[in-house]
This record gives sequence, structure tokens and C-alpha cells, in this order.
Amino acid sequence: MLVLKMPPARKAGTPIREQFLQMDPLGNLCLMPGVVCLLLALQWGGATYPWNSGRVIALLVLAAVFLLAFVGIQIWLPDTATIPPRIMKQRSIAAGVVFTLMVTAAMMTFNYYLPIWFQAIKSATPVHSGVMMLPTVISSAVASLISGFLINRIGYYTPFMIGGSVLMSIGAGLMTTFTPHTGAGKWIGYQILWAVGCGMSMQQASLAAQAVLPRPDAPIGISLVFFAQSLGGSVFLSVDQAIYSNKLSVNLGDLANVTASGVTSIHDHVSSQDLPRFLAGYNGAVMDVFRVALATSCACVVASVLMEWKNVRAEKDAMGKPPGPGGPGGPDRPSPGKEPSTASGETTVKPNCDAGAQV
Repeated sequence: MLVLKMPPARKAGTPIREQFLQMDPLGNLCLMPGVVCLLLALQWGGATYPWNSGRVIALLVLAAVFLLAFVGIQIWLPDTATIPPRIMKQRSIAAGVVFTLMVTAAMMTFNYYLPIWFQAIKSATPVHSGVMMLPTVISSAVASLISGFLINRIGYYTPFMIGGSVLMSIGAGLMTTFTPHTGAGKWIGYQILWAVGCGMSMQQASLAAQAVLPRPDAPIGISLVFFAQSLGGSVFLSVDQAIYSNKLSVNLGDLANVTASGVTSIHDHVSSQDLPRFLAGYNGAVMDVFRVALATSCACVVASVLMEWKNVRAEKDAMGKPPGPGGPGGPDRPSPGKEPSTASGETTVKPNCDAGAQV
């Protein structure tokens, strides 16, 4: 069943120039090149070009200039801003955007590099590594459903953000202890611990945007949360790739060329004599990437503590109750047979007279 509520129609006769300005062209002209320059610098640095090369430094400088210009435009033109300052000044929105950015970064890191660890260290096939990721998928889905039900019952989302980020931090910290000899019990249990925390907290920032913002601003707040999701995955995957490539070169030395043949076939190209050293170096590179997820998971704890405690059930009841007698802002309806209270606090009783009664 689909329930659709159409928003009010746009006012007729809006000039084309005004419609164009509402799209924040100046801000987008700075935001998009700034993000592209940042991603290119993170991808090229240490892999394609050295970090001290002119290309990488120029990209980082351009990214800083464009992004600072974007911030300035948002402050200068707040009425047409892509990220209105009045919304970002709201505590729960700012903390929720940071929380979403960090939790998405941790999630994308584990979703991308944990299967690589299974294939390289545990000799799993791509299909088998997907099966080994099921503890993460199932646990996060179940935790998301249960947390949604409990929030609907108690009305508060902040405890789930705090508790979830703590579980994520513990699980991520435990996953940084993986070695080539880690057994199935540990990598399954650590996945479940981290995924439960992620599932119970990841979607709460969008709920907070609906709870703390006025109805006209709520879509903007939700859009900011989704933008943070996309940005967190894009930026931190580039960071992960830079760390991964650099650490592989340092840890493996003359064996680093073996990784060019692909993760699934590296065991066929490494001799039994070099295999322990290769696995230890490869495991160390992946663990350094996992430490990025640990850092972002810990940052989620700080962001979740800064969230406001809003009862979404109370807000919903207040919005759904009509104004007037018995509703918000309306006087209590007097009971039948009584006049409203006088200034002295007394209540005058008015007799009820039927049409055929004698007075």
C-alpha cells in the first residue's frame, strides 16, 4: 500500500532567474570541483604519484581553495545556500551529519576490505568471502529492525546512537587484532558486535533531522544526512586505498609485485617459503586500514553524545493534536453544567432545564 501526500504546488509566475538562483549555482561550482580535486589527490597520492609531487600538492591546494570558497558562499548567500547556515547551526543537525559521515566511512571500510582480507589471508573465493560477510549483513539488518521498533515504543533515538557507536568502537577495535591465524569464532563474533552497533545507530541521524527541524526545513536536514553518507564513503575509501597501497609496498618489499595478479591468485604465485612473510605483511596492511574504521567509529561516540534528547513520540502527539479546547494552546473545555472559573477561583453551577420542566 502506497500513501502519497503531494507538497503544495510551486507559486506560478516565478521568474526563471529566481528559479536558477535557488539551485545555488555559485556554491555548486565550488563544491563539485573541490570534492573532485580532493578525491583525485587521495587516490593518486602514494600510489600513482608521490605525495610530494606537484600534481598531488596542486590538487590538495585547489581542493582547499574551492571548499573554503563554498563555505564562504553559503554564509554570504544563506537564502539560496545548498547547506543553509541556520540549519547547520542546529546542534543535532551538525552532530548528526558528522555521525553519519563517520559511520558510513567505517561501514564502507569494512564492507570493502574485510572480503579482501578473507580472500588474501584465508584463501577464500569471492563467493565464499561473501558468505563469510553474512554475519555483518544479517546482524545489521536485525539490529536496524529492532531499534526501529524500540524507538517507536520509547520515543528516544539518542540512546541507540550512543550505544551503537560504543559497540562499533569495541567491534572495530577487536577486528584490528586479526592475524593470519585468527579463527572463525573470532571473526564471526567481532563482525556481529560491530554490525549490531552499526545497524542500531546508522539511520537515527535522519530521524533526528525530522524531530528537531521545522517541517519546511526537515527535507533539507535529511538531504544533508544523505549527502554525508555519500561523501563519507567516497572520501574515506580513497584514504583507505592510499594507506593500503603504501603499506603493501612497505611491508612486502620485493613481494609487492605479486599483488598485481589479483587477490584470489596470490597464493599460487608465492612460494611456501615466502608465504608466512607475505601473509604477515598483507595482514598488517589491511589492519592499518581497519584502524581508520576504528578511528571513525570512535568519532561516532563523540558525535552521538552531542545529540539532543528529543522524544519523537511526544513531538508527533503534539503535532497531531488539534489546537483548541483540549489541544495544545487551547483552554480546557468546561464540564457540562459549569461555567468557566471566575477570577476568584469559584465555579458557578448553571442548572440544566428541560423544555417541559417548571422553574
